[in-house]
Amino acid sequence: MVAATKTEQKERSILDSPDGIGLSFEQITFDMEGNCLPPAYLPTTPPNEKEFAEEPSAEDPLKPESKPKKRRRHMTVEFPLLLIFIALMLGGSVMLNQELYQACTAVYNYNETDCEPLRGIIPKTPEAKVLENRIQPYVARISMVNSILHNVWPGLLVLFVGPWSDKFGRRPVLLATFGAYFIGFTITTILVYFSKTLALNPWFYLLGGIPSTIVGGNCTMMAVIFCYISDVSDADSKPKRMFYVDMVMGVGVVFGNVISSYLLRLTNVATVCATAGMLVFIALLYIIIFIEESLDVEKTTLSHKAKSFFDVRLIKDLVKTCVARRPNYGRAIIGCTISVLMVTHLIMYGEFGVFYLFLRTKFNVTLQQFTYFNAITITIKMIGCSVAFAIFRKFFKLPFAVVAMIGLVGSILDHLGRGL
Repeated sequence: MVAATKTEQKERSILDSPDGIGLSFEQITFDMEGNCLPPAYLPTTPPNEKEFAEEPSAEDPLKPESKPKKRRRHMTVEFPLLLIFIALMLGGSVMLNQELYQACTAVYNYNETDCEPLRGIIPKTPEAKVLENRIQPYVARISMVNSILHNVWPGLLVLFVGPWSDKFGRRPVLLATFGAYFIGFTITTILVYFSKTLALNPWFYLLGGIPSTIVGGNCTMMAVIFCYISDVSDADSKPKRMFYVDMVMGVGVVFGNVISSYLLRLTNVATVCATAGMLVFIALLYIIIFIEESLDVEKTTLSHKAKSFFDVRLIKDLVKTCVARRPNYGRAIIGCTISVLMVTHLIMYGEFGVFYLFLRTKFNVTLQQFTYFNAITITIKMIGCSVAFAIFRKFFKLPFAVVAMIGLVGSILDHLGRGL
């Protein structure tokens, strides 16, 4: 009897264990609807269901994930972006007038009284118009070289920055770009300050743009900011966050244009550049204190990160990803999008350097009038984009691709009408 009892207990313990035949004699439980619930140790879903549920559909290569991953709480990057765009607009047109003035006094050796209207604060006299017509080609060459420095090398560098930031994080790139802009404004402030006593050639002002050019400048900054937004946003909020970033840039451009002429009239060029540098410094502190890393990056040494920056394999992976075959013409969509962005940026940055000089020659505008013109133009575009986006998306339910095409047509008509 004792042996039979021990054998029965042994068989029952084997059946009750998960390593047995998968049956259980524990008490059966039911849910609120009367359905039988499985034992706690049995899986209720297939083991790979979670893995495949978060993958995008193979039918649409551009469709976002159906179930976005949960992210940690991140501070917004819109605030430092607003500050740096205000700073860039503060120094843009003001420095162009400073280059005209320095070329007039240091290169062409005219006296300061004759060159004073070239600062853009007061309207030009007939004598100043003659001087500016002679000096503008010289300053236009400086603007052309400055545009090349800020676009050619950064355009190549961003090919390495994108894959590198995917591996080592977005935050180091943000710190590098904002820090470089702060150093650049500091150099420019020092040069402008000493130009009061020295006959400084305006070519020296290109030194202020070298730090930001080395780290990629605006190309790198905007690429990493959009990557950061993509990292911390889900599929539903990502388009809205992208729209907010564009709106913040527009507000920064408007605000910077409006206050630059007033600040120049009340103070001087050195104070304007110092103010711009202070705004960038505040943005840099904000990133250091509040902005977290958006990716789970591998921890490694600084030397390893530096050696991995110019890794050609990263470029190969980037090219393979871009040119890989995708269903539903996904590769063609990516190629067309990149081509459109290249053409629009070529027009925008090409016009930026000479449009102010054209308005000064054609209409004798001051810096204040030009900044008002810029501010009103950008404000109209921002309001129009907001209203059009709301109408096309909310009422007509148009997809984002159609809205983008409508916006591109509007941009073409804008530049065509301005050229005519």
